[in-house]
Amino acid sequence: MTHKTAPCRVAVVAFDRISPFHLSVPCVVFGEAMPEPGHFSVQVCSADPQPLRSSAGFDISGLASLRALQTADAIIIPSWRDVHEAPPAALLRALRSAHARGAHIVGLCLGAYVLAAAGLLDGLRATTHWSAAADFAKRFPAIDLDPDVLYVQRGRLLTSAGTAAGIDCCLHLLRERLGTEMANRVARRLVVPPPDPPLQSPDKSPPGQRLQLKVALVHLPVAQGNSPYSTTLEVLAQSHAAAERDGPLCTLMSSHIVDQRIQM
Repeated sequence: MTHKTAPCRVAVVAFDRISPFHLSVPCVVFGEAMPEPGHFSVQVCSADPQPLRSSAGFDISGLASLRALQTADAIIIPSWRDVHEAPPAALLRALRSAHARGAHIVGLCLGAYVLAAAGLLDGLRATTHWSAAADFAKRFPAIDLDPDVLYVQRGRLLTSAGTAAGIDCCLHLLRERLGTEMANRVARRLVVPPPDPPLQSPDKSPPGQRLQLKVALVHLPVAQGNSPYSTTLEVLAQSHAAAERDGPLCTLMSSHIVDQRIQM
């Protein structure tokens, strides 16, 4: 007899004035974009009175209470409405309890503020939206903030940079549970690049690699679409007498693209 694995229970925390895009990211990645049903069970919950009012002006209702966090395998905070507003105490208690029992806790974009307020990130490396980096570092000096990456994982805690970087982070979590092939299939359905491990910022590369990066960047205006000519990685590699399989060059170029996504 074949025993079916129980679905991973994902709880997504919504709140008043939430951005529809931020709310949709985990719901789509772990829900409708999955090519096979049954791997995840997604439930949206909230600590706020319903209906919620989204940042786009429409109402959201029919959500679960925070009790959903008590049995969730992964809890995702898609963002936060105001960096100057403390998250509800009940939510912070629920996150600490969930983490203590072994759940994954994910803070996408400004959702890192919620994890930080719960004390879960103290002494750890984390990231958040670049526009809030200075404020985050000032508010939470015990956290090693790295604003130059798309996402950071420290054990069962994950944080992502702003907005679309949440897709990368969720795909990474999916890959950890179901493997690279499934993560790539979901990425293809979403028409986004497959997830990569977090890349270090170019300015943190060894000196020799930084010099190689400067050479590679000469041709990046073409790759960025600022030229009437199309290009491929093969063309770029040939222009530097490098093979397409040249790991350091490819990694550095990918690292620069990550940096450009953060700075846009």
